Amino acid sequence: MKRLSFVALAAFTFATTPLLQRVGALPASLVTVALGASLALLASGTADALAVALGAGAAFAGTLLGAASAPIASAVMIGLVFAERSLRVRTRASRGAHVGLALAAGAAAGLVTQAYRGTPPVTQVVAALVAGVLVAAPFLVDADDPIAHALGLAAEEARGPVSAVFARGAELRRAARDVPLDRGTSREIEDTWRALVGLAGARLRLDRRDHAASPAAASVLAKLDERIGQHVDVLNRAYTAVDAASAEDAPLRRVAAEHTARDEEREALAEIEAELAAVGAPGSAK
Repeated sequence: MKRLSFVALAAFTFATTPLLQRVGALPASLVTVALGASLALLASGTADALAVALGAGAAFAGTLLGAASAPIASAVMIGLVFAERSLRVRTRASRGAHVGLALAAGAAAGLVTQAYRGTPPVTQVVAALVAGVLVAAPFLVDADDPIAHALGLAAEEARGPVSAVFARGAELRRAARDVPLDRGTSREIEDTWRALVGLAGARLRLDRRDHAASPAAASVLAKLDERIGQHVDVLNRAYTAVDAASAEDAPLRRVAAEHTARDEEREALAEIEAELAAVGAPGSAK
């Protein structure tokens, strides 16, 4: 649905861009930035501040380069619109393909709209629709969602056995992306995923502080690693229970109870953060 919305908004953007010159510089700028940010959010698939910033930059770049060359302006604009998503493509080769598709599709869309500028309105609308479909090409390259991406980065950066736990969580997120869930279960599971990302952030902050070995630091680290493993195990059981739910709903009831327990552990994350601060405070035990 978001991709269809992206195509529709992209077509609207290409159709209205020539008309914005008639409404004045300030209104045109505001509308252009709003369209660029909206396109970037739809391309990203999530509410992300970086995507909004890049979308605004895309609008600025497209306007700046538009007077020189419509294809170049469109290529740069679409490249920036998809830039946040490009960062979440897993392999270097796939990332290059994603960026290349964004630039090429943007340039092709610019050529199409430029070629039919000045033609009857119906023809221009059709050209804008074609351009909207063209610039959706980067969606052909798969990208991690923000949670899988964050866990993948944590797996690369974290020290010790917990790195493998983060990698397992990232793979589970990728594999379970299309698993059908009812609204209540989906909300509970998403809360647990977000809590896991929060724990990952706390774990990486502890690693970066590079404390000398001490009972306090070891205790916080062990507690954090245990909770990270528990969250990944609960998520794994939750998705496994979906397969068994058609024959028996008891597995989902057990998972719901485990989610309630995880809620209590998420509240304990604040205590872990306090312990992290205490370990790094002057005069703490070494």
